[in-house]
Amino acid sequence: DWSEPYSDPEGSAVLSPSPREFLIIRTSLLSEDPDTTATLRSLRLRFSEPVASQVVGEIYPFQVDSLGVERTFSFFLNPSFRSADVGFDEILIVSPADMALTFESLVAGSKEDFRAETGTPTTIAATVIAEGRDSLRISFPTVNSRSGIEVLRLDFRTALFGTGAPLRAAVQRGDREDAWQRVDAGDAVKEVTGNTTTLVGT
Repeated sequence: DWSEPYSDPEGSAVLSPSPREFLIIRTSLLSEDPDTTATLRSLRLRFSEPVASQVVGEIYPFQVDSLGVERTFSFFLNPSFRSADVGFDEILIVSPADMALTFESLVAGSKEDFRAETGTPTTIAATVIAEGRDSLRISFPTVNSRSGIEVLRLDFRTALFGTGAPLRAAVQRGDREDAWQRVDAGDAVKEVTGNTTTLVGT
C-alpha cells in the first residue's frame, strides 16, 4: 500500500516499513496555469543505518469487549539483529488522538522466558520520556545482538473508545534523534494470538 501523501516540500520522515531493499516513489505534478508545465527538479533521500534488521511486534489482548474501560495491554517486540546493528534504547507507541497511554513496566528475556509458565523474564529499568493523550515513549539500556535479549514486553494502560485503534510502534537509538525504525506487525511470540498491533472492539 502507498503511504499517506508527503505534503511538506522541506521533507518528512519516511512512513513506509523499514528497513527494506527497495523504495518506490510516486509524484503528482499539478499546474494551475494551462500554459505552464509542472516540473520536478530534484528529490533527496537521507538514509540511516537500521538499528536492527527487523523488529516484529504484536499486542495482547487485541480484542476488547468493553469500550471506555481502562485496562492493561502488553506490546511484545521481537528484534532480529546482525552483528553490525547498533541496537536501540527507545520505544515509541503512537495511538489515535485522545487515547491516553500510561506506562506500567518493561520486561525482557529469551523466547523461552515468555513461552514457559515457569519462565522468568527480567524487569528492565525504563524511563518515561513522554506519555499522554496519543503516545508513549520510554528509554532503557541498549538492546542489541550482545545484550542476550530476544523479546521485550511493554505493559501499559489505556482504554479503547471506538471499534478499532491501530497502534504504531517504532524504535531508535537515543543518540540518533528522529531516526525511528518502524515495528512490523507479526508473530512476535508464538503463544500470543493475533499477530496484530490493532486493538479491536468486539
